[in-house]
Amino acid sequence: MVSVALKEVTKTFGDVQACRDVSFEVREGELFTLLGPSGCGKTTALRVIAGFYYPDQGAVYFGDKDVTKTSPDKRNTGMVFQNYALWPHMTIYENIAYGLKIRKLRKDEIAQRISHVVDLLELKGLEKRTPLQLSGGQQQRVALARALVIEPSVLLLDEPLSNLDAKLRVKTRVELTRLQRRLGITTIYVTHDQEEALCISNRVAIMKGGQIQQIGSPRDIYEKPAAPFVADFIGVANLISGRVKALVPQAGRVTVELAGGHEVSCASDIPFPEHAKVFVVFRPEESRVLEGNVEAKDRNVISVKISILTYLGDILRYEIETGEGTLKADVQNPVGVHVLPEGTVVTLTVAYDDCRAIPISED
Repeated sequence: MVSVALKEVTKTFGDVQACRDVSFEVREGELFTLLGPSGCGKTTALRVIAGFYYPDQGAVYFGDKDVTKTSPDKRNTGMVFQNYALWPHMTIYENIAYGLKIRKLRKDEIAQRISHVVDLLELKGLEKRTPLQLSGGQQQRVALARALVIEPSVLLLDEPLSNLDAKLRVKTRVELTRLQRRLGITTIYVTHDQEEALCISNRVAIMKGGQIQQIGSPRDIYEKPAAPFVADFIGVANLISGRVKALVPQAGRVTVELAGGHEVSCASDIPFPEHAKVFVVFRPEESRVLEGNVEAKDRNVISVKISILTYLGDILRYEIETGEGTLKADVQNPVGVHVLPEGTVVTLTVAYDDCRAIPISED
């Protein structure tokens, strides 16, 4: 196992700055995910780590060793590509053995390593087949076997599950997570799938426009977004603009006057100045929709009207109109729940600590 660090890495292609001052450290044995939309720079960062791209500025470290200008074959990384990149004319055995032959290992050691990884990934009996004779899930496991058999210090995965159907993707990510925890190998995973990232990762780095927006555990990323993009990109969120009216540092709270005139109290880790522009953020499942006038301790209370009702099976979602725009409120596990019809005037309540104030970025 080895730690991996990017320090102020910038990579430009023509007029496009794919990565801009990207810095993060992946701990030994950690499964660290780069998450973001297409074109955000996550695959470029991964390829800089692999050595396929050299950064224009900045440095790459494996442990204490600077590998910024080290060629890919000298970094001892195993990589699984989005399209798996299997040799179609080779058998599964030959595909897995390819990296070992390049390293000029003895035939008996190659056979021993392949036997181990084939058992590990449940590929036994498929060694004589070609990739075209396998399912997508089996091909994905062969690509992973080829990466693991060289016993890499770092495993790099570039959207490895994107070609699988939805059910197989869910099953495979569980298997992949279990395998990574078992092997304890330092792993960097690239995906645009939010659920996938939250499910498998020890920590997640959210990227946008070639920059890191936030790094944290899946729970911190979801519950404590540090930027509007993070709140909006991860899951479903309500974002309401407003201005800071008062700060209560000892309580870790701030009072915000919303655009529609309501005042709300919400959690904040930032000492905002008075009148600072902010977004108030809360998740639909953190709110309650109640009939009649309600007084609630330690909860924000707003009078609203239900505009659209959507049944999603495990969720009943109300879209509600306020002076601040349309918000979403969810009822979890709605079996037997009394459904409020569209057009009903109701009260929306959200706990102070379930609302967060985050700065509105100038860009």
